[in-house]
Amino acid sequence: MVRSASSRVSNHEAEHRVAWQTLPSPHPEERHPFVASRRMRARMSDGAYLYVVKCSDESLYVGTTRTSLEARIAQHNAGTFAGYTHSRRPVQLIFSEWFDHVTDAIAAERKLKGWSRVKKLAFIRGDFTKLQTLAKRRS
Repeated sequence: MVRSASSRVSNHEAEHRVAWQTLPSPHPEERHPFVASRRMRARMSDGAYLYVVKCSDESLYVGTTRTSLEARIAQHNAGTFAGYTHSRRPVQLIFSEWFDHVTDAIAAERKLKGWSRVKKLAFIRGDFTKLQTLAKRRS
């Protein structure tokens, strides 16, 4: 079952939904001296999908794409790119979410890649109680 951001969620889920936080912008003195062109700034603000696929060995792969999800999953299954999923085909899409800004999708991807398999699956299922339990610091 693929859950997407466009699907309706209950009020309870909406209240407990994990909010992706973007990385804070650097202090003006810490910014890189490079100034992006207008074309590059427009491209950086374009949206992207965050997606999770289940591989043939039951492992999970988290990625982002600015193209269509169908095309990206087809690329994974065709082995177009050498990488993690190349030897773990076929893959199956189990989660996707659209972000209006590619930088937000990348930040969410990095966050999910740092999570355990159990935590990723709880998020995908929408099990926010379990997610909160898993998020607590272990001492």
